[in-house]
Amino acid sequence: MSHRDLSAEPTGLPATYEEFVGGTLAEKVENISDFRFVTEYQKSGPLSAEMAEALVAVGYRVLNDFLELRGIHYLDVLEARTQVDGDNPNSISHVEFTFGHDLHHCAFIIGTDRFEIHRRPSSFADFYSWYLLFMAEAERIEATFRRTMENVANRPLRPARSQHTFVFYFSDFVRYDGGGGKPKIRNTEVLKEIVPNIPDSSGRMASPTALDLYRLDLTISKREKFKDPLRGTEKPRNTWITIEAPFNENGRFIVFTAQLRNTAAENLSESTIHGTFGFDSDSSSDYRIALVDFLRDGVLDGFVKEMFRTCRFRTQRQM
Repeated sequence: MSHRDLSAEPTGLPATYEEFVGGTLAEKVENISDFRFVTEYQKSGPLSAEMAEALVAVGYRVLNDFLELRGIHYLDVLEARTQVDGDNPNSISHVEFTFGHDLHHCAFIIGTDRFEIHRRPSSFADFYSWYLLFMAEAERIEATFRRTMENVANRPLRPARSQHTFVFYFSDFVRYDGGGGKPKIRNTEVLKEIVPNIPDSSGRMASPTALDLYRLDLTISKREKFKDPLRGTEKPRNTWITIEAPFNENGRFIVFTAQLRNTAAENLSESTIHGTFGFDSDSSSDYRIALVDFLRDGVLDGFVKEMFRTCRFRTQRQM
């Protein structure tokens, strides 16, 4: 990574959290429970000791420079460790850098088949502050680690998929008109807004609230096109939404996962496959597309807004 002033570079994201959430349902989202950015490579087996040592050396240099150029510093809470694969000390599954900052905490995980940035639960406002600083550089950091592995192994390492994953715990559902009786409602009652009927034991269709369900899960996957904010072109990406409504704490929670994937996929139109899309190597704007166009505008201000059309909710960091 070159020594340049990162703070002066545009990120393509709103400059403040208030601008990001303003006028959207994201204003009501207080917490996020998990975030992961992953780039997956062709399978290559465990790391060698030589490769792990090179990754540690390069990682400290790259991440130290990044933290200083971003004005974050606190280099004393950046720590590297290697994870042994099984009982063989020469077989290493991955190298992990943890940054223990109270606000900008995260981990960088590097193996021969994946690169991952993981952030633990936090407020949504703190998450946005972190995302604004870190994610514009995520692909450059990933490419630096990948080139290191390629140089040691003396062979190319091809990315096959990348994805941004956002997880939220919605909870404490209350009808807007719930002034008496039972104002609080269970997660399955919330989901009847989007899943009005399911088969009962006799095969007849019934509302989820009429059945003694322990849980109700739903997964939706589709191919969508997003406008590249840098080039004005359209980028096809796979989108995944997974909703889990378990019985935990009397159905108090909905686990909501939203994922944007850059991966090979069939070109499907009117239930007919018209060839295959490959992995898009030009994914430099995906961090912006994932957070703004996909998560904020499409998922939260679209899908989630409709799901909670008749009730209020809270968001928890942990279940």
